[in-house]
Amino acid sequence: MTQRGQGIRAPAHAIFTIWFVSEFIGRRNRNIDYVFFFYWAVQLVRLLFDRSSLTQPLTPSVKQFTLLDFHMEYNEMAPTLLANIQSIAGILTGAYILSSLSGHYLKGNRNKTFPLLFGVVILILGVLNDAAVSYGVYSFIYTIEFAYMFVVIAMSYSLTDALTHAQVALRESESMYRTLLDSLPDVVFSIDATGRLTSVNEACIRFIEYTPKEAVGMHMSMFIHPS
Repeated sequence: MTQRGQGIRAPAHAIFTIWFVSEFIGRRNRNIDYVFFFYWAVQLVRLLFDRSSLTQPLTPSVKQFTLLDFHMEYNEMAPTLLANIQSIAGILTGAYILSSLSGHYLKGNRNKTFPLLFGVVILILGVLNDAAVSYGVYSFIYTIEFAYMFVVIAMSYSLTDALTHAQVALRESESMYRTLLDSLPDVVFSIDATGRLTSVNEACIRFIEYTPKEAVGMHMSMFIHPS
């Protein structure tokens, strides 16, 4: 089950990351996205329902790793033809995402894009490392799970940063709007659907002789002469 879970995480994460990056950079043409979505969706369905040795080998691949006096031995999913294809698709997916973020970065969105771009670089390095370890190029631990975690942190940071900038921009816009209204010599106010004041400018305050805090929420009928 653990080995199966390792394979299932890759398609799910690939679909989510492509979608997130496209939304993040505001991509309009998503034809390439749909190609990757289709491939990874097929892989996800196959991994969920295919119980043959093509998806899950009968015997795991035993890996050993030694660093100084520390020795580790663990089981990983043994490479199969479909797993090899998935590794290649993972590298192509990472390259596509990296290219998309790099283009957005070079268009002047450096501060906004750099954290996510750095996270994707770590993810690609994790994919390359796992492929090299799987093929026996060198002995090391699999790092893709840590790379996934790093990307999620980068996404969270990017969303938080974007939200913070949006809140600052909104406050600045509201401040400019208030300054503009208060500079007008004419009475300006706004009401809701029930006829109650929701905002007033300085000229209006001088006219009705109430403070802004007192005026907001009062009904318009209170300022209309009965005759």
